[in-house]
Amino acid sequence: MRAIGNAFKILIILAIGMALLAMLTGGALWQAFSDMPGIHVTVNGQELSFEGSDFFGDSVSALAICVLAGVVICIALPLVLLLSLGLPLLILGLVLGAVLLGALSLGGLLASPVLVMLLLLWLLLRSPKKAAPPARPANPTKAG
Repeated sequence: MRAIGNAFKILIILAIGMALLAMLTGGALWQAFSDMPGIHVTVNGQELSFEGSDFFGDSVSALAICVLAGVVICIALPLVLLLSLGLPLLILGLVLGAVLLGALSLGGLLASPVLVMLLLLWLLLRSPKKAAPPARPANPTKAG
């Protein structure tokens, strides 16, 4: 089982490394194409224009969008889940606990005279315990 975990970690590291390499290669190619005049790239019949593109500005915008998406996923989503699922369940538990406490308190209040009479009856009808004889000392000393 441990070997599978190590292999998974290695595969994740390799996948992240390949994604970073692909991103850097794409950025380098975009920068190289924007510097060369006369290059035409056509995708699905539409031509990509490299003139007027600002790779640094596009990269900063992409980084800002990724940071914003990370903040939303790491902070906003857990808060939404906590407040939309956890808080109503907590309130429901507190309300049910208060109802149960009230029911038990009312039952104890209504049953208290019966409980007092049962206690008095038990005290009167139980058999009295016989007193144990006094303990003798283990080594009596003779005075003399």
